[in-house]
Amino acid sequence: MGILAYAFGSGNSGQVSIARLVAMRIAIALSGGGAAGIGHVPVLEVVDELGLRPVEIAGTSMGALIGAGYAAGMTGIDIREWILGVAANPGRVLRRFLASNPARLPGVPGAFNSHDAIEIALPPTVPERFDMLHIPFTAVATDFHARETVFLRDGLLKPALAASIAIPGVFRPTLLAGRVLVDGGVTSNLPLDALADADVTLAVDVASMEALDSVDVPGPMETAVGAMRIMMRRMLQQQLSDRPGALLIEPRTSAFQSMDYHKAAEILEVATANRDNVKRALDRVLS
Repeated sequence: MGILAYAFGSGNSGQVSIARLVAMRIAIALSGGGAAGIGHVPVLEVVDELGLRPVEIAGTSMGALIGAGYAAGMTGIDIREWILGVAANPGRVLRRFLASNPARLPGVPGAFNSHDAIEIALPPTVPERFDMLHIPFTAVATDFHARETVFLRDGLLKPALAASIAIPGVFRPTLLAGRVLVDGGVTSNLPLDALADADVTLAVDVASMEALDSVDVPGPMETAVGAMRIMMRRMLQQQLSDRPGALLIEPRTSAFQSMDYHKAAEILEVATANRDNVKRALDRVLS
């Protein structure tokens, strides 16, 4: 029986099953993956439809941005509408971004300031501080010099998110609390290690790249981000083995390039078509 039958079917068994699921402690890990991270949104929409409320969320890079919005009380639909609104006018977004980086040129590795990207991309409903969020949330970054993962859980939210998205070769490293930080995907792209134990852990991975039959030569930014995603693929199995009970959900958006933000509607369409992955994963919990 599919999870929607458990949730919306008639009879006592469906009511008991969905009541059991709602009573469970559910934690969510949202991976990085550039524009492919937009694929997290339909997963969160399913969580909303089932009436589930996570007890904890952790996100890396794009997963941190979306996770912060969700932890702030936005629904999956709210986040979808915000993303589509931003993507509807990419020229305006680019002009605003370049205006805040007047000496920077597109395609120049490491040219941009991730704090500016956060100011543009983060919904205004997201609060200033971690302790103002509705759901406990961790943004994951990497300490460049210590060569270790950093879990950011308190203090100001925007600087933490700026650190989490600071992709090497695209954004300059950020300085936070005396540490030089870069994108969390360097060490923990699917941040299961940031979550406490829960009855159900959803591990949403949008970044793992499948082999492509292509001879296209990527640009500097896509090369930097694509190389990271290759490393992320190798990292994934180790992360899952460290959390054997986690339910892996793959929205199938990894074919999109990391800078395909202008394809937001298409990414959402692909991920929405794969929502059954979420339902099947939750169904296994009830079987």
